[in-house]
Amino acid sequence: MDENLIKEQLQALLTEEVLNYDKIVSLSNELAKQDPNSVRFTVDADLVSRLGNELVARQETALSELVKNAYDADATQVTLRFIDSLTKGGTLVIEDNGVGMTKEQLISGFMRISSGDKLLHPVSQNYHRSKAGQKGIGRFAVQRLGGILEIKTRSESSTEGYSVNFDWSEYQRNKELTEIKNTISVIQQNQQGTTLIIKELRDKWNEKAIERMYRYLLGILRPDLFGVNKGSIGQDPGMVIKTYLQISGEDKQIEVKSPNIGNFAIATIEGYVDENGHATYKVDSDRLLMHMNGDLSMDPDKEGVDFNLIRNVRLKAYHFLNDYFPKDQKLSLQNFLKENGGIRLYRNGYRVFPYAESGDDWLSLDASLKRNSILPQHGNQNFYGIIEIELNSGDFEETSSREGMLGNDAFIQLQNFAYRVLLTSIIAIGQVRNVKIRTGQKKDEDGNWEIIDLRVRNIAYTIDEIDKAIEQSTVISPAVKESGQQAIKNVKKEIKKLRKLQKEIQKRSIEEKVRLRVLSSVGLSTEQFVHEIKYYLHNMSDDMSYLKEQKYQDAKVMERIMILDENFSNFRTYISYMDTAVANNVNRELRPIELREVVNPFVNNLTNDAKASRIKIMTPEFIGYNLYTKNMHPSEWLSILFNFYTNSKKAIKRAMRKEGMIGIACGKENGVVYLEFSDNGDGISKENEDKIFDEFFTTSSPRNFADLNQVNEISGSGLGLTIVKDIVESYQGNVKVVNPKGDFETCIRVEIPALSDKEILKLY
Repeated sequence: MDENLIKEQLQALLTEEVLNYDKIVSLSNELAKQDPNSVRFTVDADLVSRLGNELVARQETALSELVKNAYDADATQVTLRFIDSLTKGGTLVIEDNGVGMTKEQLISGFMRISSGDKLLHPVSQNYHRSKAGQKGIGRFAVQRLGGILEIKTRSESSTEGYSVNFDWSEYQRNKELTEIKNTISVIQQNQQGTTLIIKELRDKWNEKAIERMYRYLLGILRPDLFGVNKGSIGQDPGMVIKTYLQISGEDKQIEVKSPNIGNFAIATIEGYVDENGHATYKVDSDRLLMHMNGDLSMDPDKEGVDFNLIRNVRLKAYHFLNDYFPKDQKLSLQNFLKENGGIRLYRNGYRVFPYAESGDDWLSLDASLKRNSILPQHGNQNFYGIIEIELNSGDFEETSSREGMLGNDAFIQLQNFAYRVLLTSIIAIGQVRNVKIRTGQKKDEDGNWEIIDLRVRNIAYTIDEIDKAIEQSTVISPAVKESGQQAIKNVKKEIKKLRKLQKEIQKRSIEEKVRLRVLSSVGLSTEQFVHEIKYYLHNMSDDMSYLKEQKYQDAKVMERIMILDENFSNFRTYISYMDTAVANNVNRELRPIELREVVNPFVNNLTNDAKASRIKIMTPEFIGYNLYTKNMHPSEWLSILFNFYTNSKKAIKRAMRKEGMIGIACGKENGVVYLEFSDNGDGISKENEDKIFDEFFTTSSPRNFADLNQVNEISGSGLGLTIVKDIVESYQGNVKVVNPKGDFETCIRVEIPALSDKEILKLY
């Protein structure tokens, strides 16, 4: 459309009494395209649907993201009601009593993709919860669950609410995202909070599916052991989840029933470290008529020493003894504790794995029981409880894998605090029960076990504590003491190095995640491009056929048409290759790969393109049969081969060969299958052989924009061979530069663990 005409139409629209916003947006987008000096990203509306399906694969994951959003909104209760959901097409209503959204928050938060709100406001408004939802995932989770969404929300500061409706089918390909409108309406809503009404459910939700989802959610959220308004620091009451299956208008509550475990405990144990580091504990038992409390010192040999590295830590645990279980429920209670026993760790309301998982003895309770130094039962299966820490609880750092915490001094203090609260309480309970506490203990004249003063020592020591113990010792000889202190100094130095290395690893992990997000975006764009361009291929093919059928008198015209046809054929080859990669990527299944099945199609697809670049791809050499790798993804081999190919093209171009050559050889030896990719380009210098697999290392990027020949040159990002290395090493393989054979200048060898003969026989 002509620029002047667009301006005229816009001016006319802006003078109307009732503005047509849809038309204004459409014309504004058209006007922006007329800018001769700038280009702008546009977003296809289909991206919303694609992100919903790509990023949130499982229905439980989708629902957990929506529940996390309710948690971030300070909800204390969330209700999930599945209406007529035994078949696809039902309705799900998710209602929370959180702070709700204002109109501005609805527009700038929910309606803005990749909003930075959680970076600006990392904790919630009322209970200061560290926000748990993943940025931007929630709205896509809704799209994953159903075809239609209605949002109803009312903020705590407003007397009226707002409603917005979404029909995800409107987000179709070839539509601009900004041109799709969703009407926002003012509604009367009695209570604050947010309700999501998701219609046309894409999955069936029966009782079993809802139970599975419910169990999944309960495993993530902190159990409400502290009670309403007595929970985490800051008086956070926690959040209760209720689920219902509604059939023909009647609700049936769905929940995973477990014994009311606290009713069967012999005692309740609590521990608390306040904001000043002062620690206390208390034990309550109605059965034993026991109610006691006391202070806990950081130093077990010296009273009144506050903890210096942990603050605002709360512990609560139920203590169980088999002898006190009712006979008719003894087996079920034992099974429950076998599966769920131990002390779980929660940070900011959400569980930190793997603490108290099966086999995890992070507080050394089972180890202590085996030592028999304290005799009353105190293994993991004798407790059901939690420890809760928050942002201001101490210098706790997650590992780079996000599984568990670093074992730094703060974490050691946390372990010592929890262990000593539990064991100090167990000793007190044992004395009230009049049971033997430790070996060597004797009975008095009345048959009661004598009262002993037994101090519970720390289970783990910091280096500083060990150093102090050696320094104060009068038993160790001066020479041994000096040697020990020197060893500790060396250990401290090594720990500093390890912490520095850990921070570097964490930084690299963050950088890698950023890189993966970039690559994921590129992957989505590539897939979108392939689908889009295939739409035009048929028409372009017809146009080429028409031009070739015309008998033009001018020989130069016919020559240009034939060149164009050849270039178009090469372009189709690339599209075919990319389409194969995209199609393979949809299937996430890993399986053994026989190298012939990836190498031969690769060569067939790219021979014409290589020929156009005056490169000959030699017939692949396969040494032996059954060249099967361990389970891999086919698209990963396409990525490996295509990266090698593009690098070889650039190397051959730089070498200015009259004819380039590419060779591929495959075989099996010493338990691996290998692929060697060779070319006669300009080679790799010795100093660069170890660098080429480093991220962002490239020898082909232009120095500036003027140096880039946009027709013939392919600039390097420095990520291609890094991706190859990541793929290969993820399968315990190896990739390296080796000595080339014959007339080749470069050879890169990939080695992947081979499938054993026994495993190969199972394939047939």
